[in-house]
Amino acid sequence: MKKHSILIWLLSIVINGYSQYFDDEARLFGDIIEEVPDMIISLNDTRFSGNGNSFTPQGDMRILVICVGFGEPYDSAFPVGHWDAAPGALPQNLLDKSTFYSDASDFVTYANANHTQNVSRFFYEMSNHRLRIMADVYPSRINIDASGANSFRILNGRALEKMKLLNPSFDWTPYDNRTNQPQYIIDNSISSADMKPDYIIFCYRYSGSMPLKPVPDMNEWTGAGGGYATANGIDHITYNGYHFDNCGFTAGTGIGNIYTLFIREMVHNLYDCPHYAHANDLVGDYFYARHGWGAMGSTSGIISRNCMLGWEKWYLNWIESIQSNGVDSEINSAADLNPAGQYILRDFLTTGDVVRIKLPNANGERNQYLWLENHQNISVFANFNSRTVSAS
Repeated sequence: MKKHSILIWLLSIVINGYSQYFDDEARLFGDIIEEVPDMIISLNDTRFSGNGNSFTPQGDMRILVICVGFGEPYDSAFPVGHWDAAPGALPQNLLDKSTFYSDASDFVTYANANHTQNVSRFFYEMSNHRLRIMADVYPSRINIDASGANSFRILNGRALEKMKLLNPSFDWTPYDNRTNQPQYIIDNSISSADMKPDYIIFCYRYSGSMPLKPVPDMNEWTGAGGGYATANGIDHITYNGYHFDNCGFTAGTGIGNIYTLFIREMVHNLYDCPHYAHANDLVGDYFYARHGWGAMGSTSGIISRNCMLGWEKWYLNWIESIQSNGVDSEINSAADLNPAGQYILRDFLTTGDVVRIKLPNANGERNQYLWLENHQNISVFANFNSRTVSAS
């Protein structure tokens, strides 16, 4: 047995395994059966999960982060180490590349920086270098009056209107390179600009622990405990010739751990990823894993590390062929086994090695697969302290 690989005999103990139902045609939505939710449609439809919902996870995408505050007396009453209360001040973790890269060269400059674990690098490495997300931060915090509001949706609209008032000639061109909302139908990474910004994040200088809140019941709002997966409340606004269709998300608690929050909201946008470690209830009701690895990370009672599993990468069209140590490892029947009947799984995140085994079903109507991966904690995105055996 090699030091950095695991020799797997089929029918032996699995280091990390999970099973997943989906259609026989790779990532193409299948015929509706009893267990499959309404979003799954028949094969004669044109929807394909690799096209993504809010955006296609291929190519380059530049997004804009708009930081929002409430001015005095709220800001000075709540000191935050990395986000100064001074008017217009921005959070340091959005300026120092610890959350996003801002230039294409950063993907090369920080390629081997083991301490760098940010959103841009996450999607770049998980996608096998197919998706580069870069972000700019609007150069000054937008302070608004929250009185009378009852949701972050209302505040988003006020923030964009305030930005428009302060900077009516703002150039949206760098943030409009795609036709928005592919909704699994088109590949918008090769589409044209549509006079709508591709992706906007509203990031609020707010926390439920603020002693003085802009609105007394603000803690009860949707997104007040973290965020939610839409940049809503702005679709009625026209700004320097541009319109808006809610693409993006709202970070209500923008002073917390925004790295995990931002990934979570983006995978909600990208493929309706639910609050489960192995993406279950996305394509059916099976096991709901609460521990392990997965794009959702630690949220809603889940204890996991942010990284894409093999099934998630396959679903997003980031895996072209299923292999293990350079050998075809998609096993639909005994005839697909290699002559030795054994496979070497190296570290999944650094090599992409995975084994996919079709499971027999009594009625033959459901296509379920067992996915085998080896997580060795080598990647900066896989620092999980224990190995798990789980199913979904």
